[in-house]
Amino acid sequence: MSGRRVTIRDIAERAGVSKSTVAYALKEDSQCAAATRERIQRIAMEMGYVANPLVSAHLANVRRAESKAGYLATLAYLSDRPLKQMLAQGFPHMGAYDGARERANELGYHLEVFHYENPDLSWDRLKGILQSRGIHGVVIGPHRGSKVQLDMEWDCFSTVIIGDSIAYPRFHSVGFDHLGNMELLFSRLFRKKGRRIGLALSGFINRRVRFQFRSAFDFFQEELETDMRVPALISEQWEPAVFLKWYSEYKPEVIVTVYDDVRRWLDSIGVRVPQDVEIATPAIMADSLDYSGIHLPLKTLGKLAVDTVAAQLFRNEKGIPESRCVSLVVGEVRTGKTLREGLV
Repeated sequence: MSGRRVTIRDIAERAGVSKSTVAYALKEDSQCAAATRERIQRIAMEMGYVANPLVSAHLANVRRAESKAGYLATLAYLSDRPLKQMLAQGFPHMGAYDGARERANELGYHLEVFHYENPDLSWDRLKGILQSRGIHGVVIGPHRGSKVQLDMEWDCFSTVIIGDSIAYPRFHSVGFDHLGNMELLFSRLFRKKGRRIGLALSGFINRRVRFQFRSAFDFFQEELETDMRVPALISEQWEPAVFLKWYSEYKPEVIVTVYDDVRRWLDSIGVRVPQDVEIATPAIMADSLDYSGIHLPLKTLGKLAVDTVAAQLFRNEKGIPESRCVSLVVGEVRTGKTLREGLV
């Protein structure tokens, strides 16, 4: 067979089985007995078989077109909150779920939310439910906390993480390029010379983005004259008294921060935004906020997560990867009402 691609027919003839059995074995399908799967996979490896991605993609499209309503399979969206809370107004990560659901529908999948913190749902039971439902793809949604550990056995699932909250297992993940976004924001802010720019963050936010906001801030501060530098406020006691003391001492003309706390605290002492002090943020996640800064497209993140899982399913990659890949999404510059001029 030298000089041509090894086919499923070739493997079937060597193994003495049907082509459908070979196809099931190469896809790790449970319809093929484990011993048979291993034997066929060994033969395929010895023969140098390589799947043709164009053919596989075509067949997937054919199956999708022939299936009722385009349905292929169900993907799990693993969340630390129940669906009812996710659907509530103001849920901060709803965009990621919306994007994941939208892309799943486009690809012929159904996306179903599983709230794993339900006290009646152990990890063993959750794994059993997913397997009994024939669910092999899992999207782990953004979490409230950081350094979260998920103690289920993952050997039979293709999995991706949205965001940086999961410390273990170390699956492939999709997230925002926080360092690049902060560098983009500062490069725009520093174009206008003479403004003293300060950074104010809670310790929680600082850790959640793995110190990337602070790193970019320190880099740009080093380029300034000493009298233009403003020490960063990174505080575990994220409260009005701590912030207002810092503001009173250093009087920054522009404050880079996350969430709406700083604006409310400034308003409490009669400081107007943007007339008296300007605010910019590297993390606008809600379309309703009128901040100037970098908008983080959560829907894009959700779509990318489903694309990543679909690619793993296509390649039959399951379990914790030996080499972890991280895909980063760059934010979009947005002009709101917290700067006197746009981020040109």
